[in-house]
Parts: sequence; C-alpha cells; structure tokens
Amino acid sequence: MGAKGPQSVGTDNISVTERHKDTVESLSVISTLIITASVAACLAVPGEADDNLHKAMFHLFIFCITVSMFISTGATIILIWGRLGVIQLLNLVMVVALPLLGTAVVTLFLAFMAGIYTVISKLTWLATTFLIITCIFTCKISRYISHYRFIFLASLAEKERQLPLPFVAEPKE
Repeated sequence: MGAKGPQSVGTDNISVTERHKDTVESLSVISTLIITASVAACLAVPGEADDNLHKAMFHLFIFCITVSMFISTGATIILIWGRLGVIQLLNLVMVVALPLLGTAVVTLFLAFMAGIYTVISKLTWLATTFLIITCIFTCKISRYISHYRFIFLASLAEKERQLPLPFVAEPKE
C-alpha cells in the first residue's frame, strides 16, 4: 500500500513522472488554444483596416496578439520537450513554460481589450466602461500569474538550488 520507490507519490501509486506528463499535456492544449485564438484574431482584424491604421488601440491590438502568438508557440515547443519524461527536464519545463503561458494569456486579454475597444470606440460611454472593466480584470489575473515570473527569475539567480514548486511532489525515501 505504501510507496514502492522514489517515483511513487503517497498511497495512490501515481508516479511523479506521470503527474508531470498529465500537467504537460494539459498545458500543451492550453498553449495550442492560445495560438489558435491569436491566429484567428490576426485573420479577422477588428474594424475597417483603413480607419484603424492610425489608432493607438489598434497598434496595441497588433502588438499584443503578435506577442501572445509567439510566446505561446515557444511555450508549446518547450512543453513538447517535457514529454520526454526525464524528471529534471520536466521541472525545468514547468519553471519556464508557466511564466510564458501566463504572459501569453495576459497579452491575449490585452489584445481582446484593444480589439473590442477599436470596434466600439465611437460609443464613448460603452468603450470607457468596457476598458475599465477589462483593465480591472486583467490586473487581477496578472497579479496571480506574475507569481511564476518571480519563481523563474529566482531559479535563474540560484541555479544550484532546486526550488520547491507547488505542483511537484517530493519523492519519499
């Protein structure tokens, strides 16, 4: 009933590698969905292109959707490496991929905000209300996602020390 080896976690006989693989697969799906949404948004540019070329929010839309697409593409490639099953590589993949996906989600939110604002900017009251609500929501979400940025920076500063991550179970001896 107990742990049979260093790869077992608790009493439920699920190895650390299997848990990581499940997490990597879930994050791969999320990053692929972000890529899909970014490409779809690039192909369906909001508003009329001639009117929007000189608007700052349209420029923000283009910038954020591009950043979101490329960052999530990089995270997807890194997550594919994580499917190899090497436990040290899985830890590195998690430390690097989570901040990238967090940044991709925040820039996708900002691109959505800029795109909708570009479309409804002629209705000032609606555009301002939408902008305020979206900014509050994005700030709340990015506050929780930014935690992983600090973990990533701390791991770069202290390469020799293994950081305790909330999703990694320590092997029992």
